[in-house]
Amino acid sequence: MAGEMLGANPEDLRELARQMNASAEKLENAAAGIQGRISSVRWGGPDSHAFRGNWSGTFRPKLMHASDMLRNTGKSLIEQAKAQEKASAVDGGSGGDAESAGQDGRNSGTPAKSTVNYWGPHAKVEAKGSTLDGALSGKASAEAWAGTRTETLAKVTAENGTVKAEAKANAAVGAGAEVKASGELLGGLAKGDANAKAFVGAKAGASAEASASLAEGLNGKAEASAMAGIEASAHAGGSALYGLASGSADASAFAGARASADAKAHLGLDGASVSAGGDAFAGAEAKASAKAQIAGVEAGANASAMAGVGARAQGSASVTYDEVKVSFKVGAALGLGVSVGGDLKISPRKIISNMNPGKWF
Repeated sequence: MAGEMLGANPEDLRELARQMNASAEKLENAAAGIQGRISSVRWGGPDSHAFRGNWSGTFRPKLMHASDMLRNTGKSLIEQAKAQEKASAVDGGSGGDAESAGQDGRNSGTPAKSTVNYWGPHAKVEAKGSTLDGALSGKASAEAWAGTRTETLAKVTAENGTVKAEAKANAAVGAGAEVKASGELLGGLAKGDANAKAFVGAKAGASAEASASLAEGLNGKAEASAMAGIEASAHAGGSALYGLASGSADASAFAGARASADAKAHLGLDGASVSAGGDAFAGAEAKASAKAQIAGVEAGANASAMAGVGARAQGSASVTYDEVKVSFKVGAALGLGVSVGGDLKISPRKIISNMNPGKWF
């Protein structure tokens, strides 16, 4: 629409790029200054060798990598600003508003583009009301569909030096229904909510997220899943005396076949970590859980049952100066289920401390 800007204010993007380049230069200057001090200080012994090795082999490269990341992100933002100006020129307008640029102009990037499409019958009903001058209020909704349902989302944002990108896609063929209800008494003296979902058919989904910033480093996450069969879930919860006492219950059931996989990675000044997992199952499964709390005392219980064939594997690893950690878990089910796992933790800091209890070197 002419006169309306979609996306970010180009000047905001350029200002963010300038801030990133300035931060990158500060990092480079800091690294050079520390390098000069390390080279000039008089210090010998094992601790000196270990420290200089950590600096040259780990910390300084991370600082330089963060600097490169900031400069590359700044270049990307400049390109986005140019593309935004070009798109605005095509639309016949330029400029922006608080919504497109973010509050106080601090947010910028590509606005989220989310679409949900149905091919086949689809119905949704919502209702809400109150009585006794608002002392009792409630709302409810119901949705049902049959055929094909697709959902996509794409979003890129830049805020306070952090650039984030997110994308996901889901598709389902079959039939689904969902019901929600909630109520409130005397302005929150007592509250309750309940919902139920059911689906039969086949569906698949995938998502990916990535972020980069000086404070948080580089982060990435990817997930994928697929299922064919029948699944249902129900939830009920409530609270009384403005939250002094509360309780909830959940139940779910599944029959069919499913598979999923996920992976996460992190790299920053605080260290590096990676984890991955996978799950495959065919058969029937049921779960139930309940919990309650009164005045800060909380109790919970859960139970599950599974019949069929399945396998699961999970693993993770992280490396920092304080701790090196590796963990794994594998499981398999053939009628009955069994799983095994283990953890390995090593603290370089504690090892060095234990080797030098009297601070002799």
